[in-house]
Amino acid sequence: MGDSMATIGDRLKELRITAHKTQLDVSEGTGIALRSYRYYESGERKPDSDMIIKLAGYFSVSVGYILAQTDNPKESIYMWDPARILKNISKICELDELRIEQALEESGVGLSLINDLNNGIRPTIKRMIPLAEYLGTPIEALIGVDLNGEPAKPATHDDIANGIVEMLTEKGLMHDNMTPDEIKVLYERIDSILDFIAKFADNK
Repeated sequence: MGDSMATIGDRLKELRITAHKTQLDVSEGTGIALRSYRYYESGERKPDSDMIIKLAGYFSVSVGYILAQTDNPKESIYMWDPARILKNISKICELDELRIEQALEESGVGLSLINDLNNGIRPTIKRMIPLAEYLGTPIEALIGVDLNGEPAKPATHDDIANGIVEMLTEKGLMHDNMTPDEIKVLYERIDSILDFIAKFADNK
């Protein structure tokens, strides 16, 4: 768990100072209005999910760290296994004596998440943030680590490729009208890069 006394504003100020950046630097680097960023740092306003993702990307830290839910600033590559995510949500709700349906409705995530997870559909970070905040748990605990202590399984090429595409989508770098052939080519190129990295690592 993160420092219970830390706030989002504390984390943003700490990260900005450590990076030797001004508030204007962060504003220009993320596209967030300077006044809004100042409000976030001072605690007068809370950034929404889109802003949190932008700030985590800008400072190269985990979403959970920005939210002051974890003291680990680096985000691992998670399995994003829908079955595991559903298991973790259920376990946390059970510990908090909550019905999972209640948690999903009151957090604003919606009951459709259960159907999506049961159908093997991976949720985005943006979709999981409100649920993590509602449950008062690090988002990493929901998406990557079994609460019984079992670490997430190593990610396969497909898992990593899907994660890269999801990241590009969240950053607005994937356009909605890509054809199936274009998407196929994108995955093939990502796979080639992963093969190159794997061979380079093997030769180290």
